[in-house]
Amino acid sequence: MVKKHAPLPDQHQNFWQLTCIQSASYSIPGLLIGGNLAQQYGPSAAISSICIGNLLLWLIGLGVISIAAKQRKNAIETVRSHIGNTGAVLIAFVVLDAFLTWFMIGIRATTQSFSPLIHSNNNSLLVTGGILLGLLITFLSLGGIRLIRRTCVMSLPVILFFVIYSIFRSNHVIVIETWTCSFSAILTVAALTLPGMVNLPTFFRHSRSHADSILALTLITMFGILFQISSVYSGMTEPSEILTVYNMDIGSILYIAFASAVLVISAICLNLVNIYYASAGLTTILPSLTSSKNYFIVGLLGTAMFAFFHGESTAMQFIADTANNLISNTGIVLIFSFIISVATKNRQRSFEKFINLFCWLVVSGVVLTLQICFPEDPHSALIGGISGSLFAYLSILFIEKTIWSIKKIQPEIFTG
Repeated sequence: MVKKHAPLPDQHQNFWQLTCIQSASYSIPGLLIGGNLAQQYGPSAAISSICIGNLLLWLIGLGVISIAAKQRKNAIETVRSHIGNTGAVLIAFVVLDAFLTWFMIGIRATTQSFSPLIHSNNNSLLVTGGILLGLLITFLSLGGIRLIRRTCVMSLPVILFFVIYSIFRSNHVIVIETWTCSFSAILTVAALTLPGMVNLPTFFRHSRSHADSILALTLITMFGILFQISSVYSGMTEPSEILTVYNMDIGSILYIAFASAVLVISAICLNLVNIYYASAGLTTILPSLTSSKNYFIVGLLGTAMFAFFHGESTAMQFIADTANNLISNTGIVLIFSFIISVATKNRQRSFEKFINLFCWLVVSGVVLTLQICFPEDPHSALIGGISGSLFAYLSILFIEKTIWSIKKIQPEIFTG
């Protein structure tokens, strides 16, 4: 007997609700990326690279939501329609691993933000706090997409006010003499949220209309630019600086209280979204699970990962980078397959899925190889994967069209 899926809830989210869900879930590493880029490349290169990188993400996001616009499917179901069941299951494991890892990284970044306030020789209090935060988020996730929407809609104005306030309160001074740009910085910006862009159908299937989705994508991009540039002006580069970057005065006590509340709110929004993303992978692997059980299992797994691996930053970052690059290149494969399908309208659907799966496997092999060989440079795996997918699709199109033309004129070749 085929299991009947419950109707998709909350199918009429407007552009502002879609925007709030994605923007309120902006991670602490995302907020601090501008400060780190400014420290490495200079403020002008950081600002210009952030703008260019986010516009590239907007273009990729536009392609992804356009591919999935007619069907209310999550990201993995969209992949299934283009790559087939085998590819969908493999990608489901990657998605589950990626967003569980980001769940753990999000909690760890939050606890690190509070470390300057904890006067202790061990971090047991921070670990306990992180576990309790993870359990709280896990229980909140049982509210499903409606609770995620309400939480993020209420939280974004608070987070936005904090970001703007931190810019004006900061004593950090930047000097811009000439405007420059950095290809490496653009890749850093793009790589940070590209997996989220690839998985947008998981949330945008709840959209009221395609127009709402596109406007939301534009606003998400604008807020992303603002959030990332804010740390260029505030000078913050580490989570621990969020609460201690300013000189202590009477106003600083109020700032610390406000910032602490924002950090917790941001962590809740971020990991509610991470749970929902990861649940799409678990649903594909274990389709018999109900939604609430799905969310609960994902939340417990993410909390357990933090409890056991909170100190293994290098290993966890390697796993996160590998999974992110695999997801990112899945999106590139989808976009390339969509473009190539326009030139091969007569191709059988089953053969098209086989070609897409083959290209994805080739790209995954390239990504894994480069990630293992150059773990300190995740950009090489991302670039290698994109280059590999482009080469694979162009090669297949070249061979396929050549064979088709030969078959069409074969009688003329033999008859002269």
